Amino acid sequence: MAYQVLAEKVHIRALTISQRIKVLQAGLTDHLDMVKDICTGKMLQSWLRTFDGNAIDLLKRMDVENSCTTAELALKAIFEKVPASGLVEDFDLLNEDLVIPIEELSCENVLYWCCLVEHVRSKGDEALMDKLMPTASAFCDYVHKNCDKLEISCHNVTAVEHTLSKEFVSEHLLKMTGSLDQSDEVGRKKLDSLVQDLLIAPHVPPSLVAILITRLKDFHSEDEERIELMAQIISDIRVPITTVEKPIAPEAIRQRELKLASIRMDLTQARDALEDTVANQDFTKAAEMKRRVEELECTKNSLLEESLVMNTTQEIRTEKSDPETLLKCLTIAAELMQHLAMKELNPTLQTLFTVLVLPGITNEDPSVRNMAVKCLGLGAQISRVFAMQQLLLLMQISQVDQETVQVTALQAIFDTAQTYGLDIFKLPETSSEKPGEDGEKEGEKEKEEDEEEEAKDKEQSAQSAANSALSILTKLLDSESNELRTVSAEGLAKLLLSGRITSPKLLSRLLLLWYNPTSEEDQHLRSCLGAFFPVYSFAGRVHQECWEEAFLPTLRTLFNAPTTSPMAKVNPGNVAEFMVHLTDHTMLNNKQTADIQETTVHDNLALKLCNAILEDPTAPGTRVLAKTLSMLTINAHNQTHLADIKVLADLLVQHVEEKVALRQVEKFSDSIDTLLGVEENQDEGGKTEDGTAAQGADMLDKENETGEKADETMAEAACNITAAQELSEDCKKDLAAGETTGKKTRARGKSTKTPAQKKPTKTPSTRGRRKAAVKEENTSDHENESDLVKSKVKGRVKTMSKLAELVMSSDDSDAEFQSRARHTKRDQVLKVLNFADDDSC
Repeated sequence: MAYQVLAEKVHIRALTISQRIKVLQAGLTDHLDMVKDICTGKMLQSWLRTFDGNAIDLLKRMDVENSCTTAELALKAIFEKVPASGLVEDFDLLNEDLVIPIEELSCENVLYWCCLVEHVRSKGDEALMDKLMPTASAFCDYVHKNCDKLEISCHNVTAVEHTLSKEFVSEHLLKMTGSLDQSDEVGRKKLDSLVQDLLIAPHVPPSLVAILITRLKDFHSEDEERIELMAQIISDIRVPITTVEKPIAPEAIRQRELKLASIRMDLTQARDALEDTVANQDFTKAAEMKRRVEELECTKNSLLEESLVMNTTQEIRTEKSDPETLLKCLTIAAELMQHLAMKELNPTLQTLFTVLVLPGITNEDPSVRNMAVKCLGLGAQISRVFAMQQLLLLMQISQVDQETVQVTALQAIFDTAQTYGLDIFKLPETSSEKPGEDGEKEGEKEKEEDEEEEAKDKEQSAQSAANSALSILTKLLDSESNELRTVSAEGLAKLLLSGRITSPKLLSRLLLLWYNPTSEEDQHLRSCLGAFFPVYSFAGRVHQECWEEAFLPTLRTLFNAPTTSPMAKVNPGNVAEFMVHLTDHTMLNNKQTADIQETTVHDNLALKLCNAILEDPTAPGTRVLAKTLSMLTINAHNQTHLADIKVLADLLVQHVEEKVALRQVEKFSDSIDTLLGVEENQDEGGKTEDGTAAQGADMLDKENETGEKADETMAEAACNITAAQELSEDCKKDLAAGETTGKKTRARGKSTKTPAQKKPTKTPSTRGRRKAAVKEENTSDHENESDLVKSKVKGRVKTMSKLAELVMSSDDSDAEFQSRARHTKRDQVLKVLNFADDDSC
């Protein structure tokens, strides 16, 4: 309804950019399809109509760089309502080379282009793809040309927004390379070369490494091959080839100048001698001097060329240790290890950790340390041995480093514990010397005992190490940092859900953290724990038994919370009600009849709550505990347990004095009485029926199952009811006549007494015997008749009463009772029942 109002009455310009993004994200990611349909079908279309159907203009009204996921969801929703051919025809930003000119690239149009390519590709229309994308070779040149411009903006500190925009554009262009036709071998090689060149290029930022590694995986699927290639790329980045000027020693320069001066002097003398020989016309000597001059000229020229060569540059490899280079190398290593399937570190990876990762842990730059810790955690996921070696280092980092690095270390620790269990926290085993053969033969029994003791010590040591590590991680739940507290709670919840740990105390801590008012602003923590509790509780009875152990300690923590504590603001009744819901056996995912027949968690909770109240009936939390008793779902099939609960419930009624709590206890006791009564009636109902009632019940049950003789049964019941009424009238007349006869007889007896007869002495015994004799004498005939009538009446009435009750209970579901006849027959049956209870019978 809210999105419908936004679509009809609220203009998009009335909302800020952040409000537009929040509203759109909430609607597109809602779990109800109806909300999604209204958001995409009405609100988004209304916004689109505001810009005349131009989706790129709509994107410009949103911060696509910081809300890329929401923008992509919006574009997908828009594309689904338009045919793919129409979308391609309306996309007029491409030139004749099927690319957007580099100078016209922007975050909005490149995002629209990328999403459109993915949408058309998902439809499988190759003809439309040919209209949106050039060949692989041409697109590689286009991407390379665009990425070369990153160097200018990356070094321009005053244009940070422009730099981020360029990175955003380059990232989506590289993402589009996954949609290229790679059937052409030339195009594949060129794309592979492009990815490697961009990884090595110093102007490519670490933010593009993830998409480049993903593209590289398409061409190098083998782990070993990819590891070697990444090691070579990291080496080229860390130790690149640089061109430097070769330094010349001063002494070499002096020697060269002296030699050059000597040659010049000799050359001058040779030229003078050549002129003299020519003047004297000594042509033979002149020829020799000419050759001498030429040789000296050559020597002079060679010295000059040598001096030029000495001043040229030279290519050498120099190791770079600046934070930007180290961060890029560590990012490449981290992205590489995320895609590995091996279970051990090969020599290349071991060298990589020794040379690059471990030194990065001690680097001064926090971003470098953070990425090095991430690499350390990923290495622990690959090798168990490596994890045991480095886990202590990760624990230290999680306690002493900056908050960002601490969070990364905590995530690595929880991931490692999730993979290997808490046994990973024990110290690595050290190799011990093996005894000689003679010692083995002499002390085999001693060795066995030592091995058993050693195994016990190892088990205790592992358990102690696990408890210590768990205690350290649990303390972070009280951290002042919201991020550390959230990561710790999320990691512990995952360990509980996977069964790596079982701790009622930890469950209680997490529940109290969820209800703590100080965590109200941490929405991620609230949503994480809110999703965890029901999933964990309803996964199995073992988890509900864990809640059973945490039930009373959690409530006592709230009862005893000081007034200055935030927990004093928490309502214990709400917490108890929530835990009752989590421990309800009817909510289990895999309910089994065997479990239902046994004692449930609520049955055990009933005993514990009763005992807790009896310990101190005047305690502050008695009212909450008493109310909790009435919320429990007690199993009615376990009579032994019900009897135990009944005993405790009666004691509660006697000892609880507070009025509200007493009402709740009485309500609980009455419910137990009801369960006991229902069960007894079910067990003994068949034994108390006489033969006639059993026949009537069998007949009516059979009629209810088949439904074919309902009318006959009702007719027969009506006849029996009429007969019973007639019988009742006859019985009343007989009884009245009997009483009249008895009165006359007693009157005659009084009139026939002899006046002259002497009365005997009256004692209590003789007086009683005389009354009994007179009564027997006067009423013997009447009793014989009336007893016979009463026995017949009682037997017939008893039979008809039971039959009438069965008729009423069995025919309630029959269609005949939907008419007026239902009320008429029911009134007749009620007359029989009233007659059965009449005192006159």
